[in-house]
Formats: sequence, structure tokens, C-alpha cells
Amino acid sequence: MLMSACHLYLERRDPALNMARFYRLCLQPTLFGEVVLLREWGRIGTGGQRISQCYDRETEALAALLALARRKRARGYRSRASFASPVTKSAGDARPLPAAAPSASDRARIRPAPPGG
Repeated sequence: MLMSACHLYLERRDPALNMARFYRLCLQPTLFGEVVLLREWGRIGTGGQRISQCYDRETEALAALLALARRKRARGYRSRASFASPVTKSAGDARPLPAAAPSASDRARIRPAPPGG
């Protein structure tokens, strides 16, 4: 059984090539005792694409996550500083996890709510 959720967020930026990509990996348990490796990727600021793979054992899923992370790092992806700390939460902890601070490009896209709504 998965002891804690495992999240990894990588980015690859190259202004000279107009490149701003993300790659997110996440391990989560299922209701049936399996472990799912969720993969999301795309251009930063978009929804991107998603795929999930089920594994019978946590060790297999973790090995797949590490292999994918190694390949992405070899291609120039790096961890973003705000995602460097582990994201874990115990079952009895009712406090929400702190949200990552929005980047300058995210803040530029945030629009205030209309008046009265």
C-alpha cells in the first residue's frame, strides 16, 4: 500500500526557442489496492495531456516514475524550486496543503472577479 502520495513537477524553459514545458508525475493508490502513475505534460499555462498507468505493486510504479524522471532530466527538465519540498499529508491532518505561489506569468493571467459576483 502506498504510504504517501509522491509528486514530481519538472519544467524545461528555453526563451531562445520559445520553449516553456512542464512534466508532472504522481503516484496515487486506487480503491482496488493498485498504484496509479499519473503523467501530465504540455506547454506551461495549458491543460496539457494526461495518461495513467496502473501497477500491481508500489515498487514497480516507483521504478517507472524514477525512470521517466531520469529521462526527462537528461532532456533538460529541472525541478521548480516551489515544488522541491515533499507533498505529504497524513490521514488525520484536516488542514489543506499550502498552494504554490503563482509565477509572474500566472499572475498576469489572473483576472479579478466581476463586481457583485
